[in-house]
Amino acid sequence: MGERNIEWYDRPAAKRALLLLAAAAWAAISLPSAVDRALTERTPWTVGMATLGVVLAIVLVVSLWRRAEPVPTLPPAVDPARVPTADVDRAISSTASRVEAVSALRARHRGLGIAEASLLVNDRHPGAVDY
Repeated sequence: MGERNIEWYDRPAAKRALLLLAAAAWAAISLPSAVDRALTERTPWTVGMATLGVVLAIVLVVSLWRRAEPVPTLPPAVDPARVPTADVDRAISSTASRVEAVSALRARHRGLGIAEASLLVNDRHPGAVDY
């Protein structure tokens, strides 16, 4: 209960890894031929394009690496039995509706799921659809 599932491709670390992989693939595919052409033809254009490609690849990889966001961690799941009844009562008395009480309770206990918070509020205020 209370476990949140995040798809692997929605995680910031996975997005960063995919961008780095794309940059590495681009560099591996296009740069060897540009560098080879610059070494064999040695015109200002080919040398300039190979240099520009290498510099762009380095800048892209470094900027993607530095732009890395800290990976957000989910708060540990809170056992509903450990939530003090005083906190539930405070959430109920300080809000105008059951939905707001559930939100206030979840804000106070960050690892508490919606279903668990709703059950706690309903147990302390039984029979009320919305108060």
